[in-house]
Formats: sequence, C-alpha cells, structure tokens
Amino acid sequence: AMSLHLLRYARTGLETIQNWLLPELLNADALLVGKRLGGLRSSFSDFGWAMPQEQADLVIESVSISSTSQDKPVTITATIANEGIGNAGAFDVEANVEQGGDVHLLEKPVAGLGAGASTAVVFVIPDCSLALTGFYSLRLTADVNGEVSESDEGNNVLANVLFSVSAGSCS
Repeated sequence: AMSLHLLRYARTGLETIQNWLLPELLNADALLVGKRLGGLRSSFSDFGWAMPQEQADLVIESVSISSTSQDKPVTITATIANEGIGNAGAFDVEANVEQGGDVHLLEKPVAGLGAGASTAVVFVIPDCSLALTGFYSLRLTADVNGEVSESDEGNNVLANVLFSVSAGSCS
C-alpha cells in the first residue's frame, strides 16, 4: 500500500498527500519516506508534521591490514562512511591495537564528511613497535570523542578484528 501512495504522489503532487495518505500511514514509516524524498519535505511542513532532524551517521565500512611482521610497519586502512542524511563536522577516528599488555592507541582527525560520502583513514604502527608475536585485536571507533551528533550513536565501532604478527628481526 505504501508504494502505491508514493507512486501516486510522484505523478500528481501535493493533492495526492491530501487525498490518498491514509491515517495509518502517519507514523515513523511516513516520516522515513519524507526524509528520503525531497518533494515531501514541504508537504510535511504544510501539514504541520515534524520532520526528522538531518543528522550524520558515521560507520566503519571496511578495514584492511597490511604487513604483519614485527620488523615491518603495520598499516591499517579504515574506510569511514557517513550513512546519514546530514553532513558530519570534524571528528576523530581511533584504532586500538592490543595483545595482553602490548597496547597501541592511535587517533587520526577527519575534517568532516558529507552525507553519503566515505573517506579512508590510515594508521601506521612503526616497525619493531609490536613487542609480541601472535594474534592482536583491533578495535576501530569513528567519532571516538562524540563530536558529531548522529542519528545512531551505537554503530561507530568495529571490534574484534584479529590479525597475526609474525616474528621479525628487531634489535
């Protein structure tokens, strides 16, 4: 039923909202439709309906880890995406790499990220910095300091990414 109403709105405009939008559709689904179709924005305000605030939604989209030997730098590349409908201002991304007591906390700033955009953030752990061999755990956090107001604050972390570090000739 919802798609039928959207199709009619697309063809005939505001009068469709007045004639065809049923009361049971005046819920969160109707608001979600409104924020995705720009033409409904003015219609919502014409009827006095509240529009959801345009907010960013930062997520860790992917991660890659290269060179996992003690005697070589370890490069961690995280792709951060803004899946929200609002732009994100400046924020920091944190990489926490640890095994037992060997902990490396790295932080990188991101100047901002537009709605629907993504960016790569690169962390480098210098050669001979990882003291132990075996499995390390990686935890990435977008907007680690809470600078950006987001539609979903609970999806900023990618945790329990394991990678193996082999012995290298470090002196």
